[in-house]
Amino acid sequence: MLTMRRVGSALLLGICVLFCSGYAVPLSPDPDNIPNLQFGKKLPVEAALLITEETRNHIFKVQVPGVISREAEFAFGDALEKISLECFAQIFKKITLVRTLEEAKKYKLFIEPKVADCHFRMISEVALAQPSPYSKVIIHARVGSADAIILEVTDDPIKYQSGKFKSPGETMSDALVYSLARVANQIGENASVRKIIER
Repeated sequence: MLTMRRVGSALLLGICVLFCSGYAVPLSPDPDNIPNLQFGKKLPVEAALLITEETRNHIFKVQVPGVISREAEFAFGDALEKISLECFAQIFKKITLVRTLEEAKKYKLFIEPKVADCHFRMISEVALAQPSPYSKVIIHARVGSADAIILEVTDDPIKYQSGKFKSPGETMSDALVYSLARVANQIGENASVRKIIER
């Protein structure tokens, strides 16, 4: 009898740990979802993409509501790096990945994108008129040279809503692509950035 109680207690504890503790949500951006920015002629400069180890390893914890509320962990590092390379390769003649500010300052321009915040809403919370989950990824990016920071951009979209039901990881990946594409366009079209390139 005592053994059965112990087994039951261990099982209950395991369920509580599973549902109450944080769980890692894999991000898997689909290369087919990275848009053609239709930017036109690329800017004639080799720019550095600065993704530090701190940025790569940062984890966002988001409360995911449901029958039992859970804390989901989104690690954007690899996806941020991959999508940024794809997007900024459409803006600049060449884009090179670097890890430190010292490396970045060796280039005429560097771009440092970061995920500033993110939000996710489960399908159970979405109104019946919107039968799909939505996410929002807020990107903050700065553009600099060896001497100064030229531009800072924060893209805070209303939301990204998928057209069909997707997993939290898929929905958040799509939202990341959406925001990074918007940031890349803003940077490429900025007059201050163009002025530095033309010098």
